Amino acid sequence: MGTRINTALSLTALVVAVGGATPVGQAAWNAVVPRNSVGTAELKRNAVTAARLAPNAVRTAHILNETLLLEDFKADQIPKGPKGDDGLPGVSGLQVVTATAFIAAGTQEGVHVSCPAGKKALGGGFAGLSGMLKVVASSPDSDLMGWLLIVKNDGTFANNVGVSVICAKVA
Repeated sequence: MGTRINTALSLTALVVAVGGATPVGQAAWNAVVPRNSVGTAELKRNAVTAARLAPNAVRTAHILNETLLLEDFKADQIPKGPKGDDGLPGVSGLQVVTATAFIAAGTQEGVHVSCPAGKKALGGGFAGLSGMLKVVASSPDSDLMGWLLIVKNDGTFANNVGVSVICAKVA
């Protein structure tokens, strides 16, 4: 019985080998496995490598936009663009200058805090309003060299107010 199985297997292998190498065998193979029928589902992970690809098998048209990374290129393979203008320098030397003012009862006072030489006022404000103090105005002065706070004290007691200006060198 074992000899019959060995003979049958040998004969089957011979028919497959000879049949696959003949035009009739190729036609039978193509009927079972049509041309271009191997797809993503039939491929194992990492089955297709650079060594197995034919030269020029992957061309620019096959690459999707925004799929390549910087690591995909060799050093100096990506050309550098032209250097742009340096542009204007920004803000530097940021500094807050603060002063405290005494506002007498029943008066309206202007409190001015100046920026150091060469710096401009970027912003400002006040703190410590208490009692009957009311802000009449709070703004940079006309040449942006400091901050001006005008306060009215409607109370019967004197009060202190803090004024701050944010200064910096501006190009």
